[in-house]
Amino acid sequence: MTKSPYWRDFIRREDVETAVRALVDAQDFGREFESSLISDLILERHYFCRMHGLRPTVFKLTHEDRPYRFYGFFAEHGWHPVSWTKCLKPPPSKQLIIVAALRNRIEPEKLAFRKSHPICARCGQAASEETHHAAPTFDEITRQVFATVTAADIDTALADWDWFDQKVFAVPEGHVIQQCFDAIHSSARLEALCKSCHNQTKRRPKAIKTGAVASEQGSVS
Repeated sequence: MTKSPYWRDFIRREDVETAVRALVDAQDFGREFESSLISDLILERHYFCRMHGLRPTVFKLTHEDRPYRFYGFFAEHGWHPVSWTKCLKPPPSKQLIIVAALRNRIEPEKLAFRKSHPICARCGQAASEETHHAAPTFDEITRQVFATVTAADIDTALADWDWFDQKVFAVPEGHVIQQCFDAIHSSARLEALCKSCHNQTKRRPKAIKTGAVASEQGSVS
């Protein structure tokens, strides 16, 4: 059976990277250049540009590195830093973009919890370094959220997001997704763990029967 191409006529991800890097590495800093290959790559695989049909037409390299030194020119937005290497990965779904925002939202709470629990809750000896969602897990919370809200709710959460303002996406305050998440998360039990104990919570469960492998959703925690 012939293997499906990774993207366009490229068989492997490495083939795309090699082709694009050869184009980029040949450029001088500050000199504008065109590449239909890179334009198409960003249009079709960048998480925001793909969602809104945005295609950069001209590129340039700069000496700065905040956050990227590779810039694309977008007709309606002007020059904007963009990572073509991130476009080599499968673009995240709308749900995963929202999940990342929900995770960012609770980082201050997790940090405060860990600081108030300096010793690992499991081994009782090592210093705590991570905050773990013991019950329900973060994955279980987000699954409950998306089982409750609608596709229209997901679209409205993303509707006003503007990647070009260079702000990290956050679910709008008061949005039904945010309210649903906060309601479930408010009763979650947290644990402050050392790195070793936290790593054990990430291990896959062993199969109970021969040939039976525990299913696991792609981790978002």
